[in-house]
Amino acid sequence: MNNTKLLVENLSIGYQKILLNDLHWEVKEGEFWAIVGNNGSGKSTLIKTLLGLQKSKKGNIFWENENINQLKPIQLSKKIAWVSTYLPDIDFLKVIDILKMGRSIYTNLRDNLTEKDIKIIDDTLEMMQMQDKKNDFFSQLSDGQKQKVMLMRALIQDTNILILDEPTAHLDWKNRRFWFEWLYNWTKNLKKTVIVATHEWDLVQQYCPKILLIAQEKYLIDSPTSQKAIDFFEKY
Repeated sequence: MNNTKLLVENLSIGYQKILLNDLHWEVKEGEFWAIVGNNGSGKSTLIKTLLGLQKSKKGNIFWENENINQLKPIQLSKKIAWVSTYLPDIDFLKVIDILKMGRSIYTNLRDNLTEKDIKIIDDTLEMMQMQDKKNDFFSQLSDGQKQKVMLMRALIQDTNILILDEPTAHLDWKNRRFWFEWLYNWTKNLKKTVIVATHEWDLVQQYCPKILLIAQEKYLIDSPTSQKAIDFFEKY
């Protein structure tokens, strides 16, 4: 059985300027990958391109053996959940309302949650120890709590693939470490596939078995603890 979740062929990305050229990359089921690079290296642009939010310069992207160009947004949403680095400015919604949105691809935005939907939401709240916050307004939460809500919304989407763009940007050191450890165990225990774009080189070396390093149109795929990866990281 083919367990490839993401296949990238000859991919070049960027805007007026090429940021990454001729990327060949394969991500399989149950793998935890980090995309690491300096600001402006193309991490977020790569994420957006993989999600179909930004056009590539050339190349092909296949999610679970289907070309991204042939997938409708709702089909892609059932394959991939995404957490952006930016926290939305929401004043009028409660935590529970945002979490319900994670099930909207199955309920067509109607508030007709099934018992399964409710259980997934309740289980996720319990797992994240946020039961006491579910009726709080999102705007009243700390940045760390807001980031946790956005991750819960993605988990509630119940996909096999999770992509996170700088998920620890708003967290203190203790919570940054918690998230990497949690994602590592979640991936390992449930055979989920996780791709995270990050600056957290020290945490990547501890928790991410596989890494895509990008800089100046070049890239390296390796283990973050290999000397080759360390040299690449230090060079750029």
